[in-house]
Amino acid sequence: MQNIVIMGTLGTDPQLNGEGDRAWMNLRVAVNYSEKVAGNWEKKTQWYGVSVFGRRAATLAEKLKKGDRVCVSGEFSLTEKESRSFANIRAHEVEPIWNGKSSESGGRGRSDQASGGDDLPF
Repeated sequence: MQNIVIMGTLGTDPQLNGEGDRAWMNLRVAVNYSEKVAGNWEKKTQWYGVSVFGRRAATLAEKLKKGDRVCVSGEFSLTEKESRSFANIRAHEVEPIWNGKSSESGGRGRSDQASGGDDLPF
């Protein structure tokens, strides 16, 4: 397994299962990037499936919603199914980013502009 850190946008509302220490949550996170193809820059999106476990999952599920920006760190794996590749992260940490700041750096509250509405890939 490789460690990875990504910053992206939630593509769906969190899906919480279980309770307390046995809780787990699945997120879909979109990371936008640009790539040069045939001399032209094209905007692209890479999707990651993120799994969060324990009490942290329950806490985050109450705070997060589709369109929120997050910073995720964890173990990266790539699985192949029916000729398709799926990027997955088992999260060690998920930090909401409000107004361009993580929750630990003093970012408080939520702004509709924080999600970068025009940059959403969906």
